[in-house]
Amino acid sequence: MTHYEAYDIIYFHSPYDNTNMVTRVAARFYSEELKKHTDILVYIFYYIRTQHLVEEHKLLSAYLHADKIILQNETMVEDVHSSVPRERLAALSNLKVDRILRLEAEKGRIIG
Repeated sequence: MTHYEAYDIIYFHSPYDNTNMVTRVAARFYSEELKKHTDILVYIFYYIRTQHLVEEHKLLSAYLHADKIILQNETMVEDVHSSVPRERLAALSNLKVDRILRLEAEKGRIIG
């Protein structure tokens, strides 16, 4: 098994660090800590949104540490707080939705 400190890129999807009591990860996995052990820290937006970010997701602690933030669409990119540099943001879809669509296409349920 490779220790997480040995990776050049770390991807994560828990953006709350110590700000959410319900979905909190162990402190060693907070974005600020992960950033100490990688060249590139990438946050992939976990939730499925059809358009705009909810107010609570416009600025999360992880955004301040991530080198790249992957969002679902350009609308969400525009919604991120202006304190986050735009060059860190990318609209690349949602991995969960993409996977569901691919599975459905493989089953022949989606044409095209």
